[in-house]
Amino acid sequence: MTTANTLRRSRAMFSERYGVPADVNYYLWVERSTGIQAPNPRLVAWTPRGEPSNCSNLAIHMHKFAKLTPWQVHSVARNVFAGRIPVRQAGAVAHNMFGQPPFAIAISDGLYAGADQCAYIWETMVRVMLDLLTDFQRGLDEEDIKLRLIEAMSACRIDVTVKKAVDHLRHTLRDGDPGPVLRLGVEAFELPILGVPSRHLRYRPQRWFLFEQFVIAHELAHIILGHLGPTGSPASSSYAQATVRDYRTLPTWDMLASDSQRAEAEADLFGFFELCHATNWEASRRRGVDAGWRDRSQLALLAQELEGAAIANLVFYLLSALGVPECQSSTHPHPDRRFALITEAALTRMENIISTTSEPNDGVEPYPSGFYERVMYIATEWIPYAYRTITGALEMALHFPEYSPE
Repeated sequence: MTTANTLRRSRAMFSERYGVPADVNYYLWVERSTGIQAPNPRLVAWTPRGEPSNCSNLAIHMHKFAKLTPWQVHSVARNVFAGRIPVRQAGAVAHNMFGQPPFAIAISDGLYAGADQCAYIWETMVRVMLDLLTDFQRGLDEEDIKLRLIEAMSACRIDVTVKKAVDHLRHTLRDGDPGPVLRLGVEAFELPILGVPSRHLRYRPQRWFLFEQFVIAHELAHIILGHLGPTGSPASSSYAQATVRDYRTLPTWDMLASDSQRAEAEADLFGFFELCHATNWEASRRRGVDAGWRDRSQLALLAQELEGAAIANLVFYLLSALGVPECQSSTHPHPDRRFALITEAALTRMENIISTTSEPNDGVEPYPSGFYERVMYIATEWIPYAYRTITGALEMALHFPEYSPE
């Protein structure tokens, strides 16, 4: 007989498995357990009783997934507890109870340690690229822009930033120094702001949200897709299987080497479209997006979600290369392949939207016409270029530790 899939049982299983009280604010529990004070008092003030998480930011995501996603998945999403655990080993994982409900999701402090470094690297890279995006908008030749970009990358020394991040994580995650990890929190971590133009700082909360959303959506997708066992919801299972069938027609799908890798790819794509994009789009639409801009809003949000997936895959790339966790090298596709598949699927969706829309190709002031071209340029060139440049620098720092770019 299948165990009932309820939030109460999910919460209890999480507490029993990890020894972390699910009904106590995580940061308050860390303070009491370690004596390390959370840098932001507001983190400790939140009350998690009855919530689907022990962290306020995770609870926000879970509420969105339970209310704003396709109705078929609501019965599963609203009964999953997603909590944070004080584990130095980096990872996010979905669990079941002996192959059946209830299900729970755990995200470790070690994963956030990798995320804060990758987010800062990404932000450094993007600041340079945003300055050059204005050249594209005013019609400068694409080859000239690429030349300027190479020069700008050399000037900002992105390789130095990457090397420092790798050395920090190697010491923190692999060499056994848990202190910095316990102090980290997505809302608490203050990235350096010295010399950063204020117009760029407003994107930090968005990037954190998108990264974290993608990670949680991936784990929840595993549950909804039945990878951990039957969910007890025929409507959810039928919807999920019909949805992922379309993903298997993508050319990049052939790069996947095993059933386990294909399951990971299914979770990436289902999480990206049915959970991340669905909640992001609905949340924006409910704030009053102009009814005549629905297609253009969807295009912009798809590009945003692609940026969040890129940051998440940088984290996976970095942690996999550092050997934390060690078990993921064969069961998970290489992060480059994961990101390539997500990008291909997102671009296919964006091209379909553009080919069928009747909305004008104008941007909001002060941007001129050519909105669709700009969004597609960001998705096809800008984000993949940033990802490739950072992973190239990571390769140097990871495999040639004696290399000193300074």
